[in-house]
Amino acid sequence: MMPHEQNGHNGQMMAAPGTTSHNSDAEYLRLQQRVAWLEQENTALQHQVLRYMGELEHVDQSLQDLEADYQHLRQRQRLFESLIENSSEFVGMVSLDGQPLYLNTPGKELVGLASKATFEQTTILDYVFPEDLPHFQQHILPIMQEQGHWAGELRFRHFQTETPIPVYYSAFVVNDTETGQPIGLGTVTRDLTAFRQSEAEKQQSQERLELVLEATQDGFWDWSIPTGDVYYNDRWQTMLGYAPGELSSHVTTWEGLMHPHDRARTLTLIANHLHAEDTSFTVEFRLQTKTSGWKWILARGKVVERNAQGQPLRMVGTHTDIDERKQMEEDLRQSKDLLRVIIDTIPQGIFWKDHNLVYQGCNQTFARAAGLERPEDIVGKDDNALPWKPEESTFFRQVDMAVMTSDTAQYNIVEPQLQANGKQAWLNTNKIPLHDEAGNVIGILGSFDDITERRAMQEELRTFKTLVDNAPDGIGFSSLDGRLVYSNRALQTMLGYDDAMVGLAIADLHTEESQQFLPEITRRVSSGESWSGVLDQRQSDGTALPAHISVFPITNSNGTMISIGAILHDLTQQRQQEAEREGLQQQVIDAQGDAIRELSTPLLPLADGVLAMPLVGAIDTQRAQQVTETLLEGVSHYRTNTVIIDITGVKVVDTQVAQALMQTAQAVKLLGAQVILTGIQPQIAQTLVQLGVDLQGLVTRSTLQSGISYALQAQNGNRFARR
Repeated sequence: MMPHEQNGHNGQMMAAPGTTSHNSDAEYLRLQQRVAWLEQENTALQHQVLRYMGELEHVDQSLQDLEADYQHLRQRQRLFESLIENSSEFVGMVSLDGQPLYLNTPGKELVGLASKATFEQTTILDYVFPEDLPHFQQHILPIMQEQGHWAGELRFRHFQTETPIPVYYSAFVVNDTETGQPIGLGTVTRDLTAFRQSEAEKQQSQERLELVLEATQDGFWDWSIPTGDVYYNDRWQTMLGYAPGELSSHVTTWEGLMHPHDRARTLTLIANHLHAEDTSFTVEFRLQTKTSGWKWILARGKVVERNAQGQPLRMVGTHTDIDERKQMEEDLRQSKDLLRVIIDTIPQGIFWKDHNLVYQGCNQTFARAAGLERPEDIVGKDDNALPWKPEESTFFRQVDMAVMTSDTAQYNIVEPQLQANGKQAWLNTNKIPLHDEAGNVIGILGSFDDITERRAMQEELRTFKTLVDNAPDGIGFSSLDGRLVYSNRALQTMLGYDDAMVGLAIADLHTEESQQFLPEITRRVSSGESWSGVLDQRQSDGTALPAHISVFPITNSNGTMISIGAILHDLTQQRQQEAEREGLQQQVIDAQGDAIRELSTPLLPLADGVLAMPLVGAIDTQRAQQVTETLLEGVSHYRTNTVIIDITGVKVVDTQVAQALMQTAQAVKLLGAQVILTGIQPQIAQTLVQLGVDLQGLVTRSTLQSGISYALQAQNGNRFARR
């Protein structure tokens, strides 16, 4: 406005050049006033300019201060960005509608995002592993919206491999610092992969420890040294017969249970370990059980934690029940002398030498063979100082050197030895190399059996085997399961086999008829009995061979049956001879029968027309029939008209005998001959009367002589009558 006004005054002044002086004075006065005003205005303007200049200087300083603040903020921003970019955590931010705003480089690397463009195309849901997405949408997002934050375990997905990534997800709403209004959602997420692996390894390690403790049945303890508190696991307590939790969890519990004789030694050892910083300690002591007994314990322990000054803070260890082992050690100590007695008593000779082949010890058996009074006397001697033959000593030493040089044992070395008593013995020797802890050969250990008698028995056995192999009868042995283990040549030839016969089942060597007897034979032999009998054997061609078999058990020296033996005798030739003998015997029997029949029913011609048959002994139906046949044949053959039947030798006549005699008499009469019955004894006569036997038609005489007289007189009378 001021410039306009000035221009207006100047224009006005220039517009009135022709006015009067009065007007000029007034105009001048007014001009002076104007000038004064202008000077005043100018002064005010100068003050204002000066004030503006001062304000400009202040503004410039403010701008400089703002620039400094800006630079400071930029520096802090760079520091903040560097901090976030160099953080190992997943740090990111999305808008309220889920669009990505920022993600640091470790976050991109964690989920496999290759570029910024890829990141800008993602949403918050893309980072969640698909299987966890429903839980994230239904539970986690509502909590964040309601409470403004959420933290917990989740799984992200790897954009390249689509594999899950275990993370600890911490999400929170980001508010504007001035308005307090939410502007986005931030997250700081930690990768739990290594943690999970570490936890898995720890869990696996813990499981291994528990399995080891369970497998070894060891007790476990964890001692807080400053407080004296001790954790005892269940096995630590049950090992002593206490229930879990029954004992106080303090170091004084352990000290109070310790045997008085073991306490000082054990506590001193542990104190040395605490102060000397040994890696670990091992000590054996006795603890009192709940039943007031004592149990030997092997304790192992180690300080696992110390403070900055090296003072122990924590120690852990185990207790192993070695009570049984201690008892065994005690038993071993008590049996040490007994063991020496046993070694000296066993029949085998035992000795040991050093690498120079000098004897370092032996048992009593070896000492006796060497002519020594005590086993200790062998120490320091070599084979040349003992009563062996020179060649024997040389052989012994050669074998010893071979065993040590090759570091290989030699067994069953059969060697002669001339003993101190002059006996030439045979030995079966075993020699093995002796080693030190480093595995170096330091000598040999030898043992031998005196097999002198055994060799003699072997010779006898060889002789016996020769006899068996050449025996005419078949000989075999079978195992208890019924398979042939030996057969001599006679048995092989008998059944048509060769050496392949060994291994066959015994049942296959019998015919089907003979196999039915095998169970009973096996039963009897198994009970210790022998069996013999005739069985048909099956030959290799399938034909049967009759054999007499003797089966018997074979036992060892303890009486235990170890095999089944059998001796077979071929009955083929015998059967043929028996058949021939049977034929001859039958002929003899038939002849004897004929003779007996003749003797039992003798027919004696006494004169022309007179026959006599004296009967002796009992008369049965068969003999009565024979009497009738013989008489009829004699009457017909001799044309006899008189037959004398003498029963003087017949002691018993019953109804059957009487009827038989009457029938014979009737039959003879039919041929025209007369029957004279002689030799009737009084008791027989009485029997015949009592039986009511009709003797009508028979001539009876008391004796054979009177009967013969009667027959001859009758015969003569008939002859005279015919004349």
